[in-house]
Amino acid sequence: MLSAITGGSSEDLYYGGFDGTWTGKIHSQGLDLKTQSAKEGSTKESKYRLVINGTKVSVFRDDNNAWKEVKPNAFRIQIHKTSAVVSAIDSSTDVLDKTGSGGWVETWTYTITHKDNGTLYVYWVDSINNYLEPPDKEIARFIRSGFGEMTRSE
Repeated sequence: MLSAITGGSSEDLYYGGFDGTWTGKIHSQGLDLKTQSAKEGSTKESKYRLVINGTKVSVFRDDNNAWKEVKPNAFRIQIHKTSAVVSAIDSSTDVLDKTGSGGWVETWTYTITHKDNGTLYVYWVDSINNYLEPPDKEIARFIRSGFGEMTRSE
């Protein structure tokens, strides 16, 4: 029935879905949690790649002109029509983190929506909680976020 209404398939209606390789730059900035404002000097531009195949998604970051996978096998994707959420959450190996790294929990979330058939708008948020450190310690808890566009390359 959709074909008769739109002249195409449901996939056409939703800009071809999300499967493929998407690459682009995200312009990000840290948040100063004490003042709840942008953290001075924390602006950064990073190149990312999302590889999506159905419900499987991998995230890569450009590391000196070489793609390095971020949190392998940790990312999940939820899709609804023209929008999706790609997210991962992980932590140190145990509650008291005997490795000496201070204990941590980290979340990454990409909120994505189609601009058109070959381009996505991407909003990214990363939060880290080093829960064994006092909250007022500089690196104890921090949040970064950013925005950019990604284009489909495959």
